[in-house]
Amino acid sequence: MSAILPPEIWGHIFSLACRDGGQTGRSLSLVSRDFHSYSARVKYQSITLTTSREILRFSTLLPRLQEHQRRVKFLFVHCPNIYLDVPEDEDDEDYVQSPQNSMSASSSSSSTDSMESTRSTNVMELDDSDDSPEAIDNDEYRELIQEADTFLNNSDDVEMAEDNDTHTSQFHEEMIAADEIVTDALHSILSANASTLEILSIRWTSFHPRLMDQLFPQLPVLKELCLLRSFSADEAIEPASNDPMPPLFPSLRRFHIGGYVEQRSLSFSQSLATLTPNLEYLRIPHYFFLHDGNEDEEPPLSKVSLKKLILELPAHDPTADIPTSAIWSHNSLRLHLFGQGHSSPKIATKVELISGTAVNDDVDTWAGQWLDRISGGEGCWNRVHDQTGLEFSPGP
Repeated sequence: MSAILPPEIWGHIFSLACRDGGQTGRSLSLVSRDFHSYSARVKYQSITLTTSREILRFSTLLPRLQEHQRRVKFLFVHCPNIYLDVPEDEDDEDYVQSPQNSMSASSSSSSTDSMESTRSTNVMELDDSDDSPEAIDNDEYRELIQEADTFLNNSDDVEMAEDNDTHTSQFHEEMIAADEIVTDALHSILSANASTLEILSIRWTSFHPRLMDQLFPQLPVLKELCLLRSFSADEAIEPASNDPMPPLFPSLRRFHIGGYVEQRSLSFSQSLATLTPNLEYLRIPHYFFLHDGNEDEEPPLSKVSLKKLILELPAHDPTADIPTSAIWSHNSLRLHLFGQGHSSPKIATKVELISGTAVNDDVDTWAGQWLDRISGGEGCWNRVHDQTGLEFSPGP
């Protein structure tokens, strides 16, 4: 085969092919020894993790890979409410011991065929061939998963918690401990791939809310991040810290964020210049700006030079006009977000207003948009996802 095409050409072809949830890399490695060798560097290029158990599995797999194989460039992560994050076959006692739980990544209607194939792929199966020296240690893997399961599957304590404060407290402690295990696993995955990760999409539900730097290490080459955070504890409130936002994403160009707003010494929008100093595209819910732009403060986006801002407004009747209250009218909105000096052509920003926030989008929509982006499409930046179609460019 190498006589027909050199390995470098095959490597480039495989790099273009491995832009799905991970099934293509797995398939290529099983074709032949040559394909197994030539595709090794891109086998884990694109990965989808859609349950807490898959996150744990992949975090145990990564340290056993050779360095040239730890090259994840595109990653989609969905961690639902940990207590509800159980498989359909949870009563099967072999579930935890078996690597047969399929990756259940999903897509929008435009990516259904590709993602259906992804559903049959399993992270633990991605490197289990006989000639792989990095095969996973099943005993160690079971020990880690069973540790997490002591928290995930304690249904007796949950029932007692409804009537007993002591057991409620115990349940909270167990959920927090389970949270820590899964969050640490995510952090280790991101840290191991910090030098290669370029496009990342995360939908993360934790028991208690997490600050940005509790979820992320610094990701120096990340170019695009879609992040939706939520929490399930009834008594919890948005996380707060007196520390300024750290410079986690120095190369980020596109940022789509939703969910809760963490409280810092500076507002979130004022922290963007530190968090994402090279940001060009921002999609964000309107409520991130509700407490910004007081008379004594600089406008929230005065320190960033955006090419495009997509502002998600409260959902309303799609046949009605966009709200025209003072803050959301065109002129007031421009002044509120950018200030008087934003009429310069050098920093003109195209602004699109859309109805409804990304928190209303299901995991299929997010996975489909991620697939579209890594395949060269527009993903969540495409006007097809907009409901209002109203836009303007700040200027005189």
